[in-house]
Amino acid sequence: MKKNKEDQRGEYFKELQNGFQKTEAKWLDKKYSFLRWLVITALGFLSVFVAFSDVDNPDSKIFFFYTTTIITVCLAILFTGITLFGEVKQNKLLADSYKMVLVKFKEGSLILEDIEGRLPTWYMVSESLAYICYFLFLMSLIFFSIVKIL
Repeated sequence: MKKNKEDQRGEYFKELQNGFQKTEAKWLDKKYSFLRWLVITALGFLSVFVAFSDVDNPDSKIFFFYTTTIITVCLAILFTGITLFGEVKQNKLLADSYKMVLVKFKEGSLILEDIEGRLPTWYMVSESLAYICYFLFLMSLIFFSIVKIL
């Protein structure tokens, strides 16, 4: 049995609505995970300062690894924040794109378009920089601990 055009439009509309609802739920989840990330990193950053505040004698090696550790953790937090903000923005762009297609579909003026939410490449670059900074943070933290013990 062949489906008529009205049934096909109804199924396509349901698919679009489901896609929009899933995208909006994902956007809200990313938005709240971004806010949780802000709270967690602020507390983590505070604990890093508390842990390193007892640098007694500022030897040049200890001071170098201390400042490197602090700078790399700050940069890692910054780039992670940019990356998470990019994910939130991408999901919002995708939800807006779905909304536009749904409105055009209801009006009957839908021209098949790609539904997408593309971001500038610097969000992807910031993700790579975040991983690099976290790696450098861990390495400088290890070397800071070794130099401080010796």
